[in-house]
Amino acid sequence: MKLKKKSKKAELKEQADKNTTVAKKKVVAKGESEEEEVKSGVPVDHIKKHKPREKERRLIGMSKGVTKNMGDYQSLRVDCWLSDFLEEDENPIEKYQELSEVIDEQLELEVDKVLG
Repeated sequence: MKLKKKSKKAELKEQADKNTTVAKKKVVAKGESEEEEVKSGVPVDHIKKHKPREKERRLIGMSKGVTKNMGDYQSLRVDCWLSDFLEEDENPIEKYQELSEVIDEQLELEVDKVLG
């Protein structure tokens, strides 16, 4: 039986899901709020940028987030980050666009899960 290899986009989507954090915030009194963590993601790993590079491959990445007003002094915050190595034959602008699309899809998915 042959195992099917995941596509690069599927791998990026899986990583984006792991790197997504979702939190609800509610103002309970003037200057005071409560925060509920809905989903705990992997924090941005800045150390990757400083380790010796794997065969001098370039690592690129981005982080995006969105805050949605839920009414009644409540908000939803979704953050996602994603990074990947840039192959020799890849265009950096196209790679950023690919990462951006995957992150946008993940943010939309998480907002829809909570808000319906």
